[in-house]
Amino acid sequence: MRTETLLPLLLVIGIVALAVMVGLKPNSINIKTSNELPENTIDVTGTATLTVDPDKVEILLGVETQSETAIDSQQRNADIMKEIKNALRTAGVSDKDIGTNQYSVDVIRDYSEKGEMKIRGYKTVHIIKISTIKLNSVGVLVDAAIDAGANRVDGVQFILSKSKEVELRKEAITKASQNAKERAEAIADGLGVKLTKVGRASEGYVSVIPYYKSFNSLSAADVRETTTDISPGVIEISSSVNVSYEFA
Repeated sequence: MRTETLLPLLLVIGIVALAVMVGLKPNSINIKTSNELPENTIDVTGTATLTVDPDKVEILLGVETQSETAIDSQQRNADIMKEIKNALRTAGVSDKDIGTNQYSVDVIRDYSEKGEMKIRGYKTVHIIKISTIKLNSVGVLVDAAIDAGANRVDGVQFILSKSKEVELRKEAITKASQNAKERAEAIADGLGVKLTKVGRASEGYVSVIPYYKSFNSLSAADVRETTTDISPGVIEISSSVNVSYEFA
């Protein structure tokens, strides 16, 4: 009797459990994920390049000193750098626009024919970065620094201020999106179909290429003659956008 009563009870429990499992079964199998697109799509990549004028310039220059001791090399370097900064202030550059870009103290080694190493002295390098919106002041600032003792002018870079770069990045992305639409429409016209809506869109890349002039191979005297001929040049901002259009 106990067995006969238990079997129907187990059967009922099994049916209820099965019903619960079916009810809790995930229904995502029948739902299209956001990564899925219909087969009737046109995939394009739109691009755009803006050519703009810079509104800021950065100058890398400084002083390199050598001495038999590290302390003397550093002290001489600090004395000259102090004069350079004073000269730049006199030329109209504020302290907030002058910052250290590189500072190093290295051992100068000599090697004999037998491979024996001998310490000849120490070299201190201090390179500062000067930032200004006065694009035509490059020559004046470099001359002032050289007159004050600078013996290294590593380069000049014409760039965009942060606010202008943000603005132009947005413009480049907008133009790339418009270019993507034009390309998709051209393909649709060729196929004799009509675009209906955007299925997916993503940003590809945005790159900003500044105008850079290097002086690494020139002496300070040569740089003095060259800087007067430096023009701001132009900056390129490139962007790409990937878009999938559905068509009918």
